Amino acid sequence: MMEHENMQRDQNQNKLDQPSTEELMNRVNQSFDQMTEEVKNILTENNQRNNKM
Repeated sequence: MMEHENMQRDQNQNKLDQPSTEELMNRVNQSFDQMTEEVKNILTENNQRNNKM
């Protein structure tokens, strides 16, 4: 019986340790925003370089 209680407690702890779907989506969106910003910067630099030629 004790073993079962320990397993149950561990499973509950694992659930607490895992990020929520909302948290994961927020991380994905943040990463996506960062990448979008980086691509914009690269394109802007390239345009400026091409315009100088």
